[in-house]
Amino acid sequence: MAFTIQLKKSKGFKLFKNFFKKDIEIINPKEYDENPLYKEKKKKEGMNFCYKLIDKCDYVVFQRFIFHKGFKKFVINHISHIDKENLREQLKNIIKKRKVITPGTAKEVNYALKKGKKFYEIIRERLKEVKNKLREDISFENNQYFII
Repeated sequence: MAFTIQLKKSKGFKLFKNFFKKDIEIINPKEYDENPLYKEKKKKEGMNFCYKLIDKCDYVVFQRFIFHKGFKKFVINHISHIDKENLREQLKNIIKKRKVITPGTAKEVNYALKKGKKFYEIIRERLKEVKNKLREDISFENNQYFII
């Protein structure tokens, strides 16, 4: 049994082993960023690289991105210096959220659902099955940021 995971292995391994009650192998797409054998390939293939990993998995697990308190403080301290009013308002709205779904995560979840894979979200150190498409909280278009 294999599945992708976006969580530190040590913490996730025990959680998944208890949940699935089977021997597991964790495939973390983030680890390929640091592996010299795959780094360039992942960069070149982009999301297709991640989709291939999902195709190899029985289950897919994700966790929403959690804003570090230091990041929120940085944004709050510098938000008044942003020239564009709409971007300033979008940033104010996004930092109100504790956790967000990034564009890559939303694409991975939706791809896995389309392929009929079981997909789970980690919520308070428990797994909850995801059955509906996800929408990202942050979108990137033409090198501009959109907070949704």
